[in-house]
Amino acid sequence: MAEDTQIQDPTQQTPAVGQAEGGLQALTQTEGTSVTEPVATPSEEPPVAAGAEGEGEGAAAADDGEPPKPTRADRQWARLRQERRDLRTEVERLRQENEMLKKAPAAAAPQEFKPEPFTKPQPKVDDFEKEADPWAAYQIALGEYGAEKRLHDAEQQRKRADFEAQQAKRAEQQQAAARTAAEQWAMKRDAFVKDHADWEDKMEDLMDEVGRDLPPHLQYALIESEVGPAVLYHLADHPEEARKVMAMTPGRAAIAIGRIEAQLEAERKAQKPKAPPPNPPAVVKPSAPRSQASGDAGNFREYKARREAEMRRQSA
Repeated sequence: MAEDTQIQDPTQQTPAVGQAEGGLQALTQTEGTSVTEPVATPSEEPPVAAGAEGEGEGAAAADDGEPPKPTRADRQWARLRQERRDLRTEVERLRQENEMLKKAPAAAAPQEFKPEPFTKPQPKVDDFEKEADPWAAYQIALGEYGAEKRLHDAEQQRKRADFEAQQAKRAEQQQAAARTAAEQWAMKRDAFVKDHADWEDKMEDLMDEVGRDLPPHLQYALIESEVGPAVLYHLADHPEEARKVMAMTPGRAAIAIGRIEAQLEAERKAQKPKAPPPNPPAVVKPSAPRSQASGDAGNFREYKARREAEMRRQSA
């Protein structure tokens, strides 16, 4: 995995495909990915603790129908292997972060400041032969020439300082953009991996098919894409298409990536479950109408009672 690879803007000049080494591996490996475990050579025998030989004999004498129990030496060797894997994983994670910081769009090579030349010719004594006092006229012209040249040199120094300040600011912005791009890619990739447990296997298959070298313009397009990990996963499922995209020019590769994005979006919408139909409006049943006869009878009794009470008050 080379550390000189940089992702370049497709509008800028990009190096040949072979110059970007390990680009695909840097994009595909997650934070917890460990490197390939080396096979132990015959000289790498596990350490044998005291009493391990006896345990080994006991395991050999176990019933053939049951798996042998791990011995103390087996457990110790497994622990050492796990510690080695964890250490390699941490080293690989740091290497990936360092590479992603270098894979921002590379700007043009820094330009050197070119000062403007002072074009006014230096006066000569022969230029003032017709003057009344040639030497005095020459000294005056020479003084003016020196003053103008000093002003010109001071102006060029100021422009040089401004140019260097702009170069430093541009470099700082590029580094910030590189860090932001690396962080955004890691977030998108980790979110995608949560729903695709076979990510590592797919990426290993892809690297076996197309190699670990990814053109810088393709790295840039994948990082800039909102669904870059999904596009990479799609290319892993279609190795022939992946090889074609890798052989394309930056412009055609960008068009191909956009076409894959549209295809994935259409598939996502097609797989989206349809909302259930809305519930029909509830039907309110009208209550039974009140009997008119009972209503009239009740009103008459109330009227009769009020009328009798009023007549009693008047007669009192």
